[in-house]
Amino acid sequence: MKRGGELEAKIDPRGEAKRPDEYVLGPGDVIQVVVWRNEHLSKTVPIRPDGKISLPLVDDLQAAGATPSQLKEMIAKGLRHYIDNPMVTVIVSEVNNYKVSVLGEVKKPGVYLLKGRTTVLEAISMAEGFTEFATTNNILLMKKAKGQRYRFDYRAFVSGENLDQNVYLDPGDTIIVK
Repeated sequence: MKRGGELEAKIDPRGEAKRPDEYVLGPGDVIQVVVWRNEHLSKTVPIRPDGKISLPLVDDLQAAGATPSQLKEMIAKGLRHYIDNPMVTVIVSEVNNYKVSVLGEVKKPGVYLLKGRTTVLEAISMAEGFTEFATTNNILLMKKAKGQRYRFDYRAFVSGENLDQNVYLDPGDTIIVK
């Protein structure tokens, strides 16, 4: 098991690197697709559980796993068969995909919908902290996207040691407090 620390940049399904601060779309998110000067093609659509969206002329596109700028390019590419130089904008209207689970010896275990970048410690705080039975020096962080496990030592962190272990969470991550 690895200790927490800085995680490398993500790679999307097409092999393109993403900046760590770019939002990645996921199922449940609602996006607004605006095609300049074409209100018939401009739509507000949810990303389906299968990760796809449906739009006129381009049919189904894989949106989950892409950033808004990558999805914009995919839509524009599909529309080029019908429109010269389509100007497309993708706006994230609702973030509903960014969920993490906090389980075990916390006061309010459950699934939490996040609205922004959140660290391990912030998620534990959202779960209202530890119960009296919690072992705070052996908290487990399971990263869904990578299938990796990290150990978070709360005692060491609050003592000023291993400060890099308080990493940002990704959608689908799970924190288990034993």
